[in-house]
Amino acid sequence: MRLSGLWFSALVAACAPSAARAQADFVAPSGERAPMTRLPSCVTGHIVGACFDFESGALDGWQLAEWATESDGYVRGTVGVSSRPDSESGRSMQIQAEFRSIGWSAIALELRADVSLADYCGIRADVLAPADTTLHLAVRFVILAGPSWQWLETKEPILIDPGKWSVVEVSLEADAWRGPEYSDAVGERQWVAQLREVHKIIVRVESYPDRAGDDTSDVAVISIDNIWFPERDGL
Repeated sequence: MRLSGLWFSALVAACAPSAARAQADFVAPSGERAPMTRLPSCVTGHIVGACFDFESGALDGWQLAEWATESDGYVRGTVGVSSRPDSESGRSMQIQAEFRSIGWSAIALELRADVSLADYCGIRADVLAPADTTLHLAVRFVILAGPSWQWLETKEPILIDPGKWSVVEVSLEADAWRGPEYSDAVGERQWVAQLREVHKIIVRVESYPDRAGDDTSDVAVISIDNIWFPERDGL
């Protein structure tokens, strides 16, 4: 049984770690690859922006966040590029993770970058979860921005419908984000300044099980494709 929006929101509030706790858990890993300094540009139909479609067979800089495996609630997994489940020729990024069967857990993918997101209006991606999963899965976006690498995450997780591609998207306007030192009252100028200095972009897949029992693992294979950053003037 899938959770309704109301019950899911209540479960998120009860289970998910706060933004302050999430930032406290963050430890910059050593030995990382050089950051990406320019997002790949692309045009699809009337949309102009930056995108990652994984058709080359490479991860294009995306990797599992090493720091997350040492943080409370995060789980280990693997990531690679494989054929899209619904296509004979297309490719997508694929994660295999062992989520906890009780309580909140998550896996984080990150892109290390020194880029500006000020010219983009949002972030979107296509996500596919297995039809037979017993987990309630959702996606949340995170950016680390500004001189102090401030942790900013989307306020609300986006629920994934199992067995079909779900479009998850969030605006890059200030009122869609939260952080331990950030409030809705922050001025537009300060928000744009943060967007102009982005160090990491994170896609976090979260699990909200709703059953009691032993704390075991549930393996889920999740596909992610077409990570888009539409330009503000490109819509």
